[in-house]
Amino acid sequence: AENQPSPFTRHGPSVKGALKPELIAPGGNLASPMRQSGGQWKADMRGLGILTLNHQFQGNTIFKEISGTSFSAPYVTHLAGRLLNEYPNASANLLRAMLVNHAYMPGEVDSTFTDEMKAAYKANKATWKRDITRDVVGYGQISESDLFRSSDHCVVLVCEEAIEKDTCQFYELPLPASYLRTAKGTRELSISLAYSPAVRTTRMEYLATQISYRLVKGDSLETVQKS
Repeated sequence: AENQPSPFTRHGPSVKGALKPELIAPGGNLASPMRQSGGQWKADMRGLGILTLNHQFQGNTIFKEISGTSFSAPYVTHLAGRLLNEYPNASANLLRAMLVNHAYMPGEVDSTFTDEMKAAYKANKATWKRDITRDVVGYGQISESDLFRSSDHCVVLVCEEAIEKDTCQFYELPLPASYLRTAKGTRELSISLAYSPAVRTTRMEYLATQISYRLVKGDSLETVQKS
């Protein structure tokens, strides 16, 4: 159904439990109404694929429909290119963090799998305690409306620095009063990290360093650093 993963989608977990894919985008099931006049759109081609040009257009139709995960990658790359236009000096890590930070899990995706299927997946020895929804669609689908600029309901703070090995780096987040209000309401704080780690020269263990973060609440940055 709409916004659900295609049945032919390949998925993880990948090496060391890494998510695969990290992001999702339309690769099929995107219907487009076409004008029947002139016979440029055959009735038997009204499937649920991506509308694209026909490579055999001569003596045939200009457009046709194709389904495949290959259509998803160019769309995500397109968003990365537009993001690079907005931030010409951005590194690959910053682009990766921005794309993932603005991804969300469509509700239709979670409803794809029954509770019994989710429980069986978590109980399986090969996927012990893993979430099947997360393994199939990664971080989810990118919200294009929030990706390129902040708004009244979505503000992005960006920082890019080098952190020395075996050290801590503190970042103070200035949360506005509207975010800290006591009235009921849904507020979300999303933190995304992307880095280029030092690697080993052997194939047994490529990753030589790891990075992690912890969210700490305090009255001031000095108090947190002291703690």
